[in-house]
Amino acid sequence: MNWLRHHRVWYNQRLPKAEPIERDRKTKILDAGDGVACRLCGRGTKRYPHETLDSSKPDATTIEHKLPEAAGGTTEDWNLAISCWICNTALGNMFGKLIGKYQRDIYQVPRKELEDFLRFHWYPKPSVNPILWKELEGEIARMEEEGKSDSQSLSTITVAEESRDLANSMFSENSDRRKEVKA
Repeated sequence: MNWLRHHRVWYNQRLPKAEPIERDRKTKILDAGDGVACRLCGRGTKRYPHETLDSSKPDATTIEHKLPEAAGGTTEDWNLAISCWICNTALGNMFGKLIGKYQRDIYQVPRKELEDFLRFHWYPKPSVNPILWKELEGEIARMEEEGKSDSQSLSTITVAEESRDLANSMFSENSDRRKEVKA
């Protein structure tokens, strides 16, 4: 269990997060993962280069950290796997909920509870932890249902327009404040 030893060293010494994957290496991994079966659900993945991934593309190829970066996972090959967008996101949501229960501080999560989740994250099978497997299936079903409901999901263009409008209003407020301070 080299990965668990790695996590324990990171956890005990409170080491910083690993460096992100370099862009060229990430592209090569994603290109090689096109058509590979997701390690969780077995669905064939599809590469969508230069597109924003969301619930409308649940089969999109993603790089998953089997030991999450937030728990000391590195970007080395032993820790990377291909999974579909929906499974990767569902596992991430579950991990976020676990940490969220403890003031969003991974060091507040009881060690046994954290390691049980990480063991499941590394080996996501019903036999490893049936309770977490059922939670994962529920999270995937919830996300798939949200993806089917057009009224609940905003289009990428709408989100981009809202972000741009918000940024413009913030910039104009700041410039107004600077004028007031100078006067």
